Amino acid sequence: MPFNGVGVLRKIDMFFNIIVPFYIVTFECDDKEVIANFLRKVVECYPPTGEMKRIALKYGKETKEVMSMGAVIEFFGILELFRDNR
Repeated sequence: MPFNGVGVLRKIDMFFNIIVPFYIVTFECDDKEVIANFLRKVVECYPPTGEMKRIALKYGKETKEVMSMGAVIEFFGILELFRDNR
């Protein structure tokens, strides 16, 4: 993504937070489940970035819970968990 002034890790965050979910829904609506499932697998397997880890640690400190993540999808789960428990 050629966003001038945006670092590589921020581009990765934007890719997983905005672009991938958009395309998953788009491909689901167009009955292209194979592509949507592939994108879901990418999210399930890609390791979390440093920024995602920092956010999870912040939430963990607020609630005194130990947070560990092996993939981006787990990061989204942690965010959802804390959103629901506030």
